Amino acid sequence: MSTEYSRCVPDAWTLDASDGELLVRTGVTGRAAKMGHRLTIAMKRWTATVQWAGDEPVNAQLVSRARNSFH
Repeated sequence: MSTEYSRCVPDAWTLDASDGELLVRTGVTGRAAKMGHRLTIAMKRWTATVQWAGDEPVNAQLVSRARNSFH
């Protein structure tokens, strides 16, 4: 007896900051790496969309709005 498993997935998922935290971690390389800074930047405003074909993701888009805080 064979049992097939099929999961129902919506055509698209839309996520935003209410769904979780988006962190961007930077790194440093090269000759000046010892002088560089590894940063963790929290994105406050973001949205993501994942489109599905059956149970396979076929497209993803992430948009984040950064506010200039450099003085």
